[in-house]
Amino acid sequence: MVGQSHPFARQRTYRRFQELVVQFDEHLIGQRVAKEKLAIHVAEFEAGQVQKPGTPRVLLLIGPTGSGKTELCRSLADLLSLPIVFVNATELSHTSFQGQQIGSLVASLLHDTQISDEDSDLDANLLKLAVIEAMHQAPTLQQVRGIVVVDEIDKVTFLPEVDRRASQAQERHNLATQSMLLPLFEGGRMRVSGQGLGNSNRELDTSTLLVIASGSFGDERFIDVVRQRDSSAVTFQYGHWRGIHHGDLIRFGLMDELVGRIRTIIVLERWQEADTRRLVAKLLEDGAWHLFGYALRMDKDVLDRISEQANNLRLGARGAWIIFDRIKHHVFRGEPGIVVDHEAKTILLTREYGTTCWP
Repeated sequence: MVGQSHPFARQRTYRRFQELVVQFDEHLIGQRVAKEKLAIHVAEFEAGQVQKPGTPRVLLLIGPTGSGKTELCRSLADLLSLPIVFVNATELSHTSFQGQQIGSLVASLLHDTQISDEDSDLDANLLKLAVIEAMHQAPTLQQVRGIVVVDEIDKVTFLPEVDRRASQAQERHNLATQSMLLPLFEGGRMRVSGQGLGNSNRELDTSTLLVIASGSFGDERFIDVVRQRDSSAVTFQYGHWRGIHHGDLIRFGLMDELVGRIRTIIVLERWQEADTRRLVAKLLEDGAWHLFGYALRMDKDVLDRISEQANNLRLGARGAWIIFDRIKHHVFRGEPGIVVDHEAKTILLTREYGTTCWP
C-alpha cells in the first residue's frame, strides 16, 4: 500500500479503498490482490460511480475450492451492512425462464434489511409471505440495494453443437439458466408478478445492486480453453491463474451477453501452507477450536505438522476444519501426548502427540 505518498491519497474513493483493504485483512487471510481489486470496485460502488447509468456492477470471482470466494462475499456484506443473497446457478430451473425465480430472489433483499437476528430462523414459507406483504405495502417501483451472489456459474455453460459433450437436455437447461440470469446482469427494472402476489405487478430497480458471479473454473475443458490461447496463462502446479480473459469465458460456453456485463475477473489463488498456518494460529488464538469448554493449545512443532497436513488437502480454510475433526477424534480416544489442564481449562497437544498422530 502506497499510503500518503500516493498521488490520489486525498481522494475520497482512494481513502475508502485503503480502509476496505485493511478491513478485509482483519476478516480474511491471504488473497491480497483479490482483496485490492474487490475494494476498488466497492469504493466506486459506494461513491455511485457506474460504467453505464442504470446498470448494476457485475464482478466474477474465480478460484479453487476453499480459496475464500464465499467468505469474501460474506465479509463484504458485513463490512457494508448490506443484505446478501446466494443462489446456486445449477439449481435454477428452466421452468422459470421468465425470470420469476430471479425476481423473487432480488425481492428477498427488500425484506432482509428488516430481519432481526431472532427472526433468522424463519422458515421459507413465512419469509415468502413477509416479502409479499412488504411488496404490497411498497410503491410500485422500488430501488433494491444489496449483494446477489451467483455461485457455480461455471457449471451452466452451453457449448456449440460441434463441441457438445453433455446431453442435449442438459445443454438446453444451461442455456435457459444463463438466459434467466441475463436480466440480473443487465440491471434496470425487473418485474415481479404472480406467485401469490394477486393481481399486483411490482417493479424493482436493480441498478444499485452489486452482482458477484463465482466459480472454481477447474474443469479440464476450461483449462484447455485457456491453454489453447496461452500455454503460460495457467500455472497448474500451484493453482495460480494468470491472464484469464473475457474471451476465455465465451469460448468456455458463457453467453456473450452475460460476459459483456462482467466488469472485472478477480482471481483467488490456491492457499499456500503459510496461509493455512496463519489460519490455524488465528483459530487457536481466537478460541474457535475448543472442546468441552476447554481451549485447544499446541506446541509449535504440532502447529507446523497439522498446518502442512491441512494444506495438503488443497481445500483452503475447509481443510483446517477437517483437521480439527481429526484432532477431536484423537482427544476422544485419549491418544498419547494430549495433556488436559482442568484448572487452566486447556487441552495441550505436545510434541509427543505430533510425532505419534501426525508422523
